[in-house]
Amino acid sequence: MRHTSVLFLSLYFLLLASQPVFGGGITNFNWDPQIESYILDVNFGAVKGNANDPQNNHIINVGGLWTVNITIVENPPTFLFGQASVTITGSTQHVVAPHNGDDPKGNAQPIDFSFIAPATIPPNGLFTPSSGPMFQSHPHIDHFDEFSLDVIAHVSGTLTTRDIDDWELIMRGVHVAPEPSTLILVGTILALLGATAWRRQHRHG
Repeated sequence: MRHTSVLFLSLYFLLLASQPVFGGGITNFNWDPQIESYILDVNFGAVKGNANDPQNNHIINVGGLWTVNITIVENPPTFLFGQASVTITGSTQHVVAPHNGDDPKGNAQPIDFSFIAPATIPPNGLFTPSSGPMFQSHPHIDHFDEFSLDVIAHVSGTLTTRDIDDWELIMRGVHVAPEPSTLILVGTILALLGATAWRRQHRHG
């Protein structure tokens, strides 16, 4: 019985080690920059198999009215055990002034985001991590840019690993110019909070 178990485990690990590493190449790419907004929508293939090193690095540099400069590193599960993961680093920025009085450029928004195939696979196999909203101002004016990053990943598992079957990256940016009434409301709320804090401090002072 012991020899049978050892033989089974040996065959299992031999099969596991011989599995190919599947590359997560880009399968669809859409870049749509507008004067006051943008969307970057990219589809990737699988991040699965067995490898000790990152299997795919993608560098995306797109520009125009907005810029997105990111590096994507896909890490498959390790040799025997593990969870596939993806790391996204870089920055995004609004590089035009859509309104009178805007600074020529908004401040750059750093991107540092990663996700891991979950240990417990959802019943529908869908995993949707996200980051945002993230805000950066246009200097010298009350306008700002709002950014978001969303991932839609199909995940699955084997006996010992958790894989990403395919995944989609969606990044958005939008230029926001608050209405005067909104600014007045925000200012009023801040003033009330300040007055309340002042009264509380002097009441206990």
